[in-house]
Amino acid sequence: MNKKVSKALAAVLSAAMAASAFAMSTGASFAASISAANVESAPVAAAVDTTDGTGVNTYAIPSGIFTGSFTVDGRKVAATTTALDTNSGWTSSNTNIATVDANGTVTINPKYVTGVQSVTFTHLVNLTAEDVEVDKHGKTQDLTATVTGSVTMYIYPVGTKLVLPSGAESKTAGTYIDPVSTISKNETTDFNVYTVNRGMSTTGAAAVYTEDNSYKFRDSSSAIDINDDGTFTANPDKPVTGTTVISAVKNGEVDRDVVSASLTIENSYKVSNASETAKDVSANYGEA
Repeated sequence: MNKKVSKALAAVLSAAMAASAFAMSTGASFAASISAANVESAPVAAAVDTTDGTGVNTYAIPSGIFTGSFTVDGRKVAATTTALDTNSGWTSSNTNIATVDANGTVTINPKYVTGVQSVTFTHLVNLTAEDVEVDKHGKTQDLTATVTGSVTMYIYPVGTKLVLPSGAESKTAGTYIDPVSTISKNETTDFNVYTVNRGMSTTGAAAVYTEDNSYKFRDSSSAIDINDDGTFTANPDKPVTGTTVISAVKNGEVDRDVVSASLTIENSYKVSNASETAKDVSANYGEA
């Protein structure tokens, strides 16, 4: 089954709560120009042995994983983020699969990991920004808010095979790699199959990605033509746009045990060098 996930994994406080927070922290006179605070985090990845449950099935959520900002008159203002004290705690969206303690240490139950799972962990986060210009007269103000930050963890049974965009970053332990690749129609991309294993079993369940070069590839679109080796190269004489599913092929057939990926080619272009004008690019790749 193809699993498409959103590239943007952000935790945003509800509009009502944000409005309340700003009414208290910024004053009514600035309520119209300052919008809700936003806090984001990168997703993480873990792998567990579901056959016998061996190894240490824990994962420590990295400190400083949250980044925050305010929006003032349409511009983003970076904020300092600080997790509330441990008494406020973390919470798990699925305690059967994974629990989390007050310090952000996740314990995974292999019994309930029957395929690729995702669990979200939340924590209250303080955001502060000092001396922010809040109007055209140069008036500044300190901004504060308390919002709910969330971290999504993707949990894989050891040995799970995934089609992913290729790259060195795909081998980083504990990093979640998005199987969705979006490019402009004059860009190129390539995919490969990765086997997901755990990191050092004595230290935790951080996922490690190992490249598997034994597969060929196939796409589901009749317009977008991906090569056997997983590469897509734009053809200026036949520009295409759209979305296609990238599947792994072994012995001439799609391997259903390998989780597929997605490639989207957008209707856009970019100028790649100084001698190439927008008009030249438009002629090759279509209007902007």
